[in-house]
Amino acid sequence: MGLRTAAVAVAVAEPRPVVRAGLSRMVARCPGLRLHAAVGSLESVPLDPEPPDVLLVGPVGSGPAFLAQLSRLQSQVPDARVVLVWNDGADSVPAQVVARAHGLLVDPTPARVGRVVRAVYEGLCYFDGPVPRAVWGWVHQPSARVQLSGPEGLALRLVAEGCSNAQIARQLGCSEPAAKALLRSLMRKLGARNRAHAAALAVRWGLVK
Repeated sequence: MGLRTAAVAVAVAEPRPVVRAGLSRMVARCPGLRLHAAVGSLESVPLDPEPPDVLLVGPVGSGPAFLAQLSRLQSQVPDARVVLVWNDGADSVPAQVVARAHGLLVDPTPARVGRVVRAVYEGLCYFDGPVPRAVWGWVHQPSARVQLSGPEGLALRLVAEGCSNAQIARQLGCSEPAAKALLRSLMRKLGARNRAHAAALAVRWGLVK
């Protein structure tokens, strides 16, 4: 990812005011982190003038409405990393919710908040505490949650080889705007911050040789 001089911007989305205030104070106490916003729902997370780097999300729900909100936010800010904050034990977290996140924080403390936020910001999947049994395989094999189409797989290999958008478009037999759109979709699927990060994740997860 390269060197970063600015603090990591963290948004707290937690429906319980007391817990929200506590998480906000923990973020403020962590060196290298900056509180971007503290709100009661995902829909209230401010995206202008700049979006957050990492979202700390409390148990705001696990049904279709919550998943739709999370999906919409991730489509608007594909670079944002999501950390779930849970207090009832890791095994109580719904698997479909964990599958959309980059990290899980159980019983948060300032040290744990800092550790998990920095890890997911650097592109890792980080679970602080026992990993939910339902998603054990997903944690140890992240590529299992990434399903790539044939063109996406080819584009990812070409990205890893250092090809430009124009070169990728020629290989795919499509226009350069279409190739760029495909790459944006690919970045979202991988949770990658940039092309170099996408290439690194692809190699780490065995998506390319």
